[in-house]
Amino acid sequence: MPASEDWEAMARDWRPKAEPDTPSRPPQPAEDRAMVVEAQRLLTALGYAPGPIDGIAGRRTRAAVRAFQAANGLPADGRITDPLLQRMRQRLVLR
Repeated sequence: MPASEDWEAMARDWRPKAEPDTPSRPPQPAEDRAMVVEAQRLLTALGYAPGPIDGIAGRRTRAAVRAFQAANGLPADGRITDPLLQRMRQRLVLR
């Protein structure tokens, strides 16, 4: 077993391993991105704040989807589906 001075030196000299440059989540297929863009546009028009309209279902987009779902009596799971987009379109028309 190393002496305490050895442990102290190892701790002092330790550096985390460099992580590879990889996105935090895998890229979305084009049709999914198109659905997310539409949802972001609809949410913005309906007064929700999904963040930038960039086709990425990030934290703010999912929170806005959950808020819309909860306000409309839907299960608030934050998932963007075709029926959800249809409901958003209907709400926008009714405004």
